[in-house]
Amino acid sequence: MSKENINLPKAPSDLCFSEVDFIQENFNVDTFLQEHRKSTKLETMRDDLGIYLKLLRSAMIDLINRDYTDFVNLSSNMIGLDKAISDLQTPLGQLREEVMQVQQILDDEVTAITHNMNENKKTREYKRSVFSLQHIYKSLNKLSTILSLNTFLECPAKIDILEQAAAEFNQLGFHMSRCKLNIINENQKEAEELEQSYMTYLNEFFLASIQEKNSFLLIRCLGIYVTLDKISDAEDLVRKEIVGPLIHNVINTENLKTDLLGLQNIYNRLLNILNVELKQLLDITLYPNRLSVKGFNFLVNSFWIDVEEKIEQYIKYIFAPGDPILFHSVNSLDETIKNLKTIWPQITKEIVDELLKQCVTHLKQVSDIPRLFRRTKRDVPTKPCSYVKNTLVFLLNFHADYKKIIPDNVNYWLELALSELTEHYLASVTDVLTSVQKTEESLRRLKKIRDKSTGSLTSEVQGISDDEKIRIQLQVDVQAYANMITEMQISISNVLYMKELLHAVETAIKR
Repeated sequence: MSKENINLPKAPSDLCFSEVDFIQENFNVDTFLQEHRKSTKLETMRDDLGIYLKLLRSAMIDLINRDYTDFVNLSSNMIGLDKAISDLQTPLGQLREEVMQVQQILDDEVTAITHNMNENKKTREYKRSVFSLQHIYKSLNKLSTILSLNTFLECPAKIDILEQAAAEFNQLGFHMSRCKLNIINENQKEAEELEQSYMTYLNEFFLASIQEKNSFLLIRCLGIYVTLDKISDAEDLVRKEIVGPLIHNVINTENLKTDLLGLQNIYNRLLNILNVELKQLLDITLYPNRLSVKGFNFLVNSFWIDVEEKIEQYIKYIFAPGDPILFHSVNSLDETIKNLKTIWPQITKEIVDELLKQCVTHLKQVSDIPRLFRRTKRDVPTKPCSYVKNTLVFLLNFHADYKKIIPDNVNYWLELALSELTEHYLASVTDVLTSVQKTEESLRRLKKIRDKSTGSLTSEVQGISDDEKIRIQLQVDVQAYANMITEMQISISNVLYMKELLHAVETAIKR
């Protein structure tokens, strides 16, 4: 019972306590005695409690007399209540049994349905495996035919055969991953042998195309490596068959001792390999144009890694600080720093351009946002689109990989890259907001014309419109973009166009 519902008779003022003491939520007899015995004797407290007890009894008698009729009615109403309760027990017990039976039936049906669904799932997987197995046999037979020695050697358009086989290998790999039958193990060895034979043909043709300097065939060969996810294989092949022998003839002790220019001439000859033997391959894979093939890095993974290995293997003594004359001649630190400072702006530009190239393509998806909400009845957006994370994930990884090595440089490069990226983002967001506003105004004009022609007033559309949802989505995306920049420990104020971008989406929401 709550304190508000208790109405005790008021204690006389000459008593050592108040009636309120007895209705406290934390009332305790021991505590009550300890608090009041400090100012009152126990005998006095006993007498006061006796007086108040008489008041309570008197109040109780008055209450009973005042509500006597209610007490009598309550007693009469409760006559036969136990019989009524007893009469209810039997039907309620029967009802409980019936409910339990229904529950058991439902549980049995759920179990049966679950079992049938699992069986159907197994059947579907088995059918899918059989379907994939059929394609596996077809692909193996087809690959065996087109990769037979006579067929391949006699075919004038070998690159067409290689491309056709690459597509078939992709189909084969897909269906082998989907097939769950044990019988597939018998075909695994045959598939591996065919792939080994195919890679031999492809590698030989690729090397021949490099020797012939045929850009058209090189691009198609590189495309095949990309299709088969064999980029690293191509880089290793170039390193082993082309770069390795050339570098072995350049980096050796004899050349360092006999050549008048020494180490300088070795480096010049290494650069010459890039400018002659590997020039065409680097042009195709490193420089952005319509004929380029992305994903390869022959400069690092084929050339430089072998240069570093050969230097460590054959002329590592050039780094020996124990020989002051030799060490100074090949380790002029001041000159190196001076040269680096000279080309530092160019290095920075290349790094920023590479960072930007990996990110800016994802911003094209900003223009797709209106299509997500036009007449789709989607809910009001609360989460950012996936393009936001995809746009910045490369920069996040770059920050995580190098922040402990060169933190100041990393922050500087990221600020430059983010400034250019934000400029592109602002342009895309502005285009979408402008388009949405024009569409909204056009619809409003058409609505007025229609209302005038019909002579009626159209009621306002309730809820949030599609155009408002588009603006909200842009605001959510931009805010997520800003938060991810903050995660890279980059101050928003250091990113150009960030303030304008936030202002653009916030202003659009307030319209």
